Amino acid sequence: MKRILVVWENNRSSDKALRKANRLAKFSKATVKVVGFIETTAAKSIGNEKKNTLKERLENSIDQLFEPGLEVTGQLVDADDIPGWICQTASKDSFDLVIKANHKSKSVLYSPTDWKLIRQLSCPLLLIDSSQRKKSNHRILVTLDVKSTSERQKKINNKVLSAAKQWADYDYSTIHAAYVIPIAKALEELVIVEPAEVIHKQGAAAYKKVEKLLQAHAICDDIHITAGNPAEEIASVASKIKADLVIMGSVGRTGLKGLLLGNTAEKIIDNLHTDLLVIKP
Repeated sequence: MKRILVVWENNRSSDKALRKANRLAKFSKATVKVVGFIETTAAKSIGNEKKNTLKERLENSIDQLFEPGLEVTGQLVDADDIPGWICQTASKDSFDLVIKANHKSKSVLYSPTDWKLIRQLSCPLLLIDSSQRKKSNHRILVTLDVKSTSERQKKINNKVLSAAKQWADYDYSTIHAAYVIPIAKALEELVIVEPAEVIHKQGAAAYKKVEKLLQAHAICDDIHITAGNPAEEIASVASKIKADLVIMGSVGRTGLKGLLLGNTAEKIIDNLHTDLLVIKP
């Protein structure tokens, strides 16, 4: 990891994102760019004085939250399409990671910035949990899909596990792996299919597949096999083991299909109370 882009939003949640960037930059000796945004339409009305005040706050945040000796720059940007600017800049300037505070949304038809970044960003995205949490338990939960045999899914699984090893080294963490045997929500709600029955029939085979994947990456920590809705089950396992970070892949659906269906990485945001690292194919 050589270049990190951090989104600054002038609040305590984004301060947590800057603190995380500081620790990662120290560990990996990466350069950091911190970017704050003013919507272009708003920028025309707030005047230069308010712009300068925001710029000073951004610079003060960098001075207070980053340790001396790190290469950190700050920038205040006028942009209406904030996710588009982030994605374009991350790609153009070859950033290895984007860090942003996580914002939850309950709306079905509204796609917040976090969702758009999950769908469009070409590099990994770290969403920082904004809730108040206790000290680190040094546990990472990786989510795998061993049902699909596509080359794309195999690539995602391998990238997720490689990332987990790197992050475990950074934070001296143990790695837990989870696979959720999917059950259609309608079938589960109508009690047509019982999760316990599904695990009894398919759990052993799924466990062996996950175990084989972990062994290929020299990972020998705990495996969790569950059944049901992946977004809900992953959040449940993360809570149960008191994970500090969940790492998962995202297929990044776009267009109408993405709006209506989304993917597990998007749906899990509202259920998860830990940091989330999203890996792209």
